[in-house]
Amino acid sequence: ALVLSLAQVFTPTAARATSTTAEPMPQQCSDYMILDDPTRTVYYGPEMFCDVYDIATKSPDWQGPAWYRMLPPAGIMMPQKTPGRQRCGTGMAGWLDGQHPEIQFQTTVNARVCFDIDFGPDSNCFQESTTNITNCGQFYVYQLQDTPYCDARYCSYDPVELNMDEVEEKLTGKSLL
Repeated sequence: ALVLSLAQVFTPTAARATSTTAEPMPQQCSDYMILDDPTRTVYYGPEMFCDVYDIATKSPDWQGPAWYRMLPPAGIMMPQKTPGRQRCGTGMAGWLDGQHPEIQFQTTVNARVCFDIDFGPDSNCFQESTTNITNCGQFYVYQLQDTPYCDARYCSYDPVELNMDEVEEKLTGKSLL
């Protein structure tokens, strides 16, 4: 005979469940393009590459609007400070004006990407676009669009290898702080 306690009878099924399921991995964490051109790093100087698909000076690793993962030798993520103009193999260096998502599988929607032309103190964000960023656990992916101008490109760096304040100091002799 089946005997149930009063607690089992009056406790909802969902409350009795003891197993948990992991957050599902978003599709963009396994289905993305790669940005790994070495001229994309913050240390690289001026070139005329751009992240616009149908143009002769298109970046070698740019395949049009899509989800992208940044990999060495370019770096592993978009810098969160401007590397300055004429860096990253382009005239207008693209950088993230904000933070990367901290929680695994979290997506930041409409994050601001700035393009630095350095015409003066207020030109670090001369042009801008938006991107979605997903934290895939060990890396980030970015949903990138063609840049607003042809002499603009998304920059990349490796925070373990490069501190952005040190980059600025090496390039200009002055600190960002």
